[in-house]
Amino acid sequence: MLKPIPYVIGKFREVSIEVAKAQLLCWKPSSEGLIYPRFDKDVHVITATQMLEKITGNKQLTEISKNDLIKYIQENKIQFYSGLDFGFTHNFAVVTGFVVENVIYIVDVICVPELEIMEKIELLNEKIKYLKPIMYPDPESPSDIKSLRKHGYDCREFKKNVLLGIDSVRTKLNPSLGVPPQFFLLKEDKEMNKLIDQMSKYHWRIDPQGNITNEPDKTDDDLVDALRYLVQNLFATSGGILVANQGTEENSKLKDVYTTQNWQSKVIKNLTEDATEHTVISNPGLIIDI
Repeated sequence: MLKPIPYVIGKFREVSIEVAKAQLLCWKPSSEGLIYPRFDKDVHVITATQMLEKITGNKQLTEISKNDLIKYIQENKIQFYSGLDFGFTHNFAVVTGFVVENVIYIVDVICVPELEIMEKIELLNEKIKYLKPIMYPDPESPSDIKSLRKHGYDCREFKKNVLLGIDSVRTKLNPSLGVPPQFFLLKEDKEMNKLIDQMSKYHWRIDPQGNITNEPDKTDDDLVDALRYLVQNLFATSGGILVANQGTEENSKLKDVYTTQNWQSKVIKNLTEDATEHTVISNPGLIIDI
């Protein structure tokens, strides 16, 4: 079962250092260099029933399906959003979700290689057009965006910023100020597993000297790119916390959403609702006498 040394050397040259250590040497994968080291499948991947429980605050007596969840969201007139990475030799990648109370829930994923633009549109028509999502497509494909608009898709313009997008996703995974996670993926969905896998492996590029750079490795990054476009555009940074942009405020049908204007007062209220009178809350640079 042993392989010749030249064969092994060739295999090491085909992959990154981290992959070589984890797979070729059968080591436990290292979190060093991972872009989302705090992404935890046990925390951030939940069922449709658990999503509905978080949205409504009510315990569900029976299990529901993905279709049941989507129907509920549609009935409550909550907007869907999609991030798109067009690709060709790479995958056509689409990540779709919705926002309630500053929490983003990802419920649908498309990941298919080597499609022409009309094939992409046909696939979108089949899978998510009925959701009427607002889309944030990769701005580097203006002709494809024009085609999407021609076929009835609401595509929004934005300036791509890789590091801002990564930071936005990181902040939703692990918010500050003691706020629980604000990012969830739908469990037990075949296509969603591709996004889960990419998020788990997404890492910074390693330079020839073995140092970690601030540039993401482009191997299998289509879905995480689409995710970045989505989260970057749905949320704005305010005082170290990501809050919903104005365009997502209509999603407060079930609960009040955190917005740029109200996030601070809502966080303070949540932290102090069980406190006794004249409790002092403090953090660096801020002391409040309640």
